[in-house]
Amino acid sequence: MTNPRRDTNRSTPVTSRLGMLVILLALTFLILVPMVFIVVGATQEGAAYTSGVTFSLDSLRTVFTTKAYLSSFAGTALLSLSVAALAVCVASMFAWLLARTNLPRRGLLELIILLPLFLSPFVGAIAWVTLASRNSGIVNVTLGQVFGLSEPLVNIASTGGVVWVMVMYFIPYGYILISPALKNMDPSLEEAGYLCGAGPLSTTLRVTIPIVRPAVLSAFFLVAVIAAGVFSIPAVLGGQGGFTPLSVHIYRAIARPPANYPLAAAVGCALLLLVFVGLHLYRRAVRASSRFVTVTARGFRPRLVDLGRLRYAGVALCVGYASLAILLPYAALVLVSITPYTITDLTKLTFTLGSFQEILTSSRVLEAVKNTMLIGVVAPTACVALAVAVSYVVERTRIRGRRALEYLAVAPVAVPGIVFAVGMLWAYVRTPLYATVWILVAVFIASYLPHASRMTGSGLLQIDRVLEDAATVCGASRVKTLSKITVPLSKPSLLSAWIFVFVLTVREINAAIVLYSPDTMVLSVLTWDYVEFGDFQMAAVAGLLQTALLVLGLLVGRFVFRVRLMR
Repeated sequence: MTNPRRDTNRSTPVTSRLGMLVILLALTFLILVPMVFIVVGATQEGAAYTSGVTFSLDSLRTVFTTKAYLSSFAGTALLSLSVAALAVCVASMFAWLLARTNLPRRGLLELIILLPLFLSPFVGAIAWVTLASRNSGIVNVTLGQVFGLSEPLVNIASTGGVVWVMVMYFIPYGYILISPALKNMDPSLEEAGYLCGAGPLSTTLRVTIPIVRPAVLSAFFLVAVIAAGVFSIPAVLGGQGGFTPLSVHIYRAIARPPANYPLAAAVGCALLLLVFVGLHLYRRAVRASSRFVTVTARGFRPRLVDLGRLRYAGVALCVGYASLAILLPYAALVLVSITPYTITDLTKLTFTLGSFQEILTSSRVLEAVKNTMLIGVVAPTACVALAVAVSYVVERTRIRGRRALEYLAVAPVAVPGIVFAVGMLWAYVRTPLYATVWILVAVFIASYLPHASRMTGSGLLQIDRVLEDAATVCGASRVKTLSKITVPLSKPSLLSAWIFVFVLTVREINAAIVLYSPDTMVLSVLTWDYVEFGDFQMAAVAGLLQTALLVLGLLVGRFVFRVRLMR
């Protein structure tokens, strides 16, 4: 009998070629065209929405030769490197404690460490303003009353404050890259250290850390790349930071009249240059990991370091992190949301639900909730569907040029959301797509396609091709095989990808702040508007409402669809 696998590899059906062409057109529309227009927009002069734009290098010259922008470039690089260094150090500590020691309840503690990944850093920044602002923060006011301090102890509206909040929310990124390396490390390497008389600390410093160094370096550069493109936290907290990050420059170039779209694109090019350097170093760190292979065909059971009584200190560190990243900020949000004014003196509090009543009866808020939910359903669904199509063509066909789809699909990981939105604006500002909810859907699909492709591709690789070959032998087409065999077996990874993209979409502000219109307001941008006008009561309520939607999505995924995002 003829081997069906050999036949499917020998010839490529016309339908497969047409399918690849459709996918290529979609990726071109969503990804390639906006990325090209980032550079095109930087070489223009005039308003993006008019036909009178002309070629000019003035914006690029301004960004790359002016002292203000050069100092902003250097400051953004230093900020991202500082955040990455601190976040990865703390993440490495947590990864070691939970992977290589005998801490109790390690599964629950790992959940605590990863939970900030699914919450909004923007909402967290708002909470820290109420907690630690220089003159009226709850922490400063309370400590001043208790200890009689005349000067504030902390000031969150500073470069140090920006670093603090960003580190709180980037620790999980470092953890998810470093923890698997520690869990999969062959313990015989550490055993050799113990046999030579080294203690647990010496073995960790001289054996464990050098072995997982590639994972630590890759986590460092990845966090630095992501931190460089964050807009919301520096915009909320960095008013007195001494420099303006590049991402904030992009927002101001568009938001402040008259809007300077070429300047926004030129600053985006500068930020892209910074990110590309970081990604190059990240890829080098990942390639270097092949020299540190520690998982072999031989089975092993990791040896856990007995911390003795210090294990309770380790638990305290994990709980303390959760308190600083989640419990304390959200307690402050709840407190501010139920007070009539911004009262941070705990001895003079009065309570009211007026802000909740105003939010829940506001037509503007209800419209923002509707738009957020519409985008939160459509964007993940389309994103995962496109990711499945890309992964299937790449992994299950032999179509010439299919690897180009893979490279194009993961390209947005190198482009910060606010920069990608500028490219989307330049590309489609004079089309019917602009100023509609669908341009927000498009930018979210493109931005999160790399994440969805990675998750769906991993699920696809776990399915034996023999199952699909059996369907081919029975006469099923590729489309029917995909719908009847591949997709049902990939259901866990598809649902995980959907929930993950849903969370990222609902909390997203970096791209939405550039492309929204009054008719397409979403909750994250509405919260930003309240912050801009200094109405922190309403901002707190809107932030809690956004967080409620995120938690609802996670609960539905966990208990209805049985999705385990922490794996």
